Parts: sequence; structure tokens; C-alpha cells
Amino acid sequence: MVKVGDYYYFSSYDNGLIKTDQDFNIKYIYNKTNGLSDNGVYRILPVGDSAIMLSTNKGINYINLATNSIKILNQEDGLNTDVFEEFSSFESNNIFYFGGNGGVTEIDVSKLNFKVPENNLFFRSFSLVDDRNGKQDFELIKTNKIIIPNNITQTTVAFQNVIFPFKNKNKYAYKINKIHSDWLSLDNQNFITLIGLSPGTYHLQVKTANEDGVWSDPKELILVFLPKWYQTWWFYLLIALTAAAILYALYRYRIAQIKKQHEIRKNIATDLHDDLGSTLNSVKVFTNLAISGIKQEESLQQVKDNLTEATMSLRDMIWVLDDSLDTVDELITRLKQFAIPVAAASNIEAIIKADSEVNSRQLIKEEKRNLFLICKEAINNSIKYSGASRIDVTITGSGKKIQIVVADNGKGFNVDEVKKGYGLKNMQYRAGQIKYKVILNSLHGTEIIILPT
Repeated sequence: MVKVGDYYYFSSYDNGLIKTDQDFNIKYIYNKTNGLSDNGVYRILPVGDSAIMLSTNKGINYINLATNSIKILNQEDGLNTDVFEEFSSFESNNIFYFGGNGGVTEIDVSKLNFKVPENNLFFRSFSLVDDRNGKQDFELIKTNKIIIPNNITQTTVAFQNVIFPFKNKNKYAYKINKIHSDWLSLDNQNFITLIGLSPGTYHLQVKTANEDGVWSDPKELILVFLPKWYQTWWFYLLIALTAAAILYALYRYRIAQIKKQHEIRKNIATDLHDDLGSTLNSVKVFTNLAISGIKQEESLQQVKDNLTEATMSLRDMIWVLDDSLDTVDELITRLKQFAIPVAAASNIEAIIKADSEVNSRQLIKEEKRNLFLICKEAINNSIKYSGASRIDVTITGSGKKIQIVVADNGKGFNVDEVKKGYGLKNMQYRAGQIKYKVILNSLHGTEIIILPT
């Protein structure tokens, strides 16, 4: 026990250092929970009237009685041991002696400096590991900024507190702007490893504290991570422009498709008005004639023929509008439904076929409509004018499109007559609308070739 000022201080083997007043009322207990190195306290020596030193089997403890702050001295600070004897200590002329394993430790209190001086922290070095696991080490001398290439996968920055006596007791903390809002503790680790940071500029701040928890001012290091080519602003701009171009192209394509659909509907409306409308008008005229008794039988036959023609035209238009029938195979089916009965009525054999590899090919509506009408007109012309006994319609592939040949074994034609009539101009016009062309040949019979341009 020692008396310092108006208080007594008692050592205990298991309860730390006990502070009482002069009536022995306990005022404070120093133990491991509030900073003592060990609860087994041995000798107590006063340091003037402001502090005391005490020995334990885990180092020497220096206690500032005014602040109750505790500083621990051990082998890292220069003591010859951390384990001391219970009664082996004394003081002489402000020099303190403590006996323990390995001899006696002499401590000059006047030379102890527990304060952390300003600007005691500096960035020492950094190392880089690239994407091939190659490593490079660099010293940091008189610089506060490092440039990190874009092939680096790991960056390690080392720093150091220059206080030598307590270097193993210093604590470190860091934070990086854009990432952390609070300081992150590193304990006594004096380096930080960075992995997976996005390209950009970062400010790494580090600070250090001594064993009393006194933190130094932070030091800052600027880290610039260079981007890869696909992380640069111009690449993002290129992606944005490309995406905008694709969207615009899709928009233009959609507008073009809508215009095509509109054009098809317009053509169908024109057909309904010109073809079906005129046919029904003829039906009306011949019906009135039949009712009036003028050429009644002939008029009724004409009404029947006109209604049959109108029915077929209406079916053709419905077929063109049906999205589920936009294939070559459906085109063949429709041509057979039209051509075989009409040809048979004139004792003509109609054979319509296609190569197996083109049966499932898709046709756009305008292509389907115009090819059908061209073939229909060619077959009608052969039936009316060729005097043939057989008509062959053959469909083959031509690149990504198809080629159609309508041939008969009739008498052929005169080229000059074809230029004047035979519907060639009408067929050429319909073919041009869908980027096809029509070629006529006549040697032994008539051959009409419909092929892509």
C-alpha cells in the first residue's frame, strides 16, 4: 500500500489496484476492464504526487492519477521481461528499478514520452499485382499520388508510424472517399490491400493512434485507377450511339412495315373497288335485265359467272390477309385451288409443284399477293390464248427468295402482240413492286419466268 495525496492505493492479487479515501472508502478500482495489463498487482511506487508505477506479471503499468489513464510498458518498449517479482522494486532519484526474470529493469521516468508527435505517419511503399500474377514493388518518396495501370488486379499500400518505442502498439484506421463514410479500423496492421475498385480517382486517408487512443492527423494518398478500353467514356458513348442507331433502325423498319401493310390494304381496297365492285355492278345490271325478261337465260348465266368470279376474288383477298398462310406451301395450295378447276373446265391439265426445301419459306404479304396475282394472270392467259393441253407451274429457290416458272405446251405467241397485250405490263408492274422481274420466252409453247432482281 502507498499513500499519494489524500488517497491510499492497495495492491491485490486478483482485483487490480484499489483506491480509497483516508476512511478507507473505495473510490476507484483499476483493473483489466479499464486498461490495466493484469489484475494481479505486485509492488506500487509513487511518481511524485501525480502518478504511480506498479509491477505485474504482465509488464509495468504507469497510471496518471489526475486522468486515471494507464500506459503499459513491456518488452516491446525495452523492458528485459514482462514477468516481475512481487517485492522486488524500489525508487531512487526518480529512477525506478523492478526485478524480474532475467534481471533488473531500470526506468527513467523523465525520459518517457507518451505523446504522439505531429506528422508522424507517412506512406512507405506500394505493390501491384497484374492480371498475369506478376508483382512489382515501389517506394513512395515525395509523392502523394500514384497512377495504377488498367491491367492491375490488386494494389497494396503500406504506411508507417515513425514512433519507434511504441511501433507495435500503434493502431491504424483508414477510409476512402466515394466508398466509406466512417473510419475503418486496421488495429496494428500497417497496410491495406485494394481489390476490384472501379476505374477512377480515389483519396485514401490513413491515421494512427498510440496506446492512449490519441489519433494523429490523417495523411492522404491519391490513387488513380486507369480504365480498360471498354470502360472509357468514349466506349460508353459509342455503345449509346450504337444503341440509339439500332433503336432508330428498328423504328424506321417498323414504320416501313406499317407503310407496307398500309400499302397492301390500300391495294386490296383498290382491288375490291375496281374488281369486285365492277363485278357486282355487272351482276346488278344483268339481274335487272333478267327481271325485265330481256335475254333472261343469258343474263342469269352471266350473273352466275360474275358471282363465281367475285367469290374467288374475295377468297383470294382473305387468303392474302391471313398471317398463318404466309409460306410457299400455302401459295402452292392456293394456286392449285384456283388453277386446277379452271384448267380442267377447258380440258387442260395443270401441274403445280415446288422443291421440298422451299416449301416452308416465309413470304411477306405483298410478295405473296403479287406472286399469286402474276401466276393467276399467266395461267389465265395460257388457258385463254395458248391452246395448250398442259400447264406446269414450278417453284424453286433463288438465293433467299424463290423463282416461279409458268410454262405451257401451246402454240406460243408473237412478240409484237405480247408488247401490246397479254398483260405483260401489268405483270411487270406487280413484279417490280416486290423486287422481282418477269421474263417471257416462246419457242415451243409459252414460258413465263418470275425471278428476283
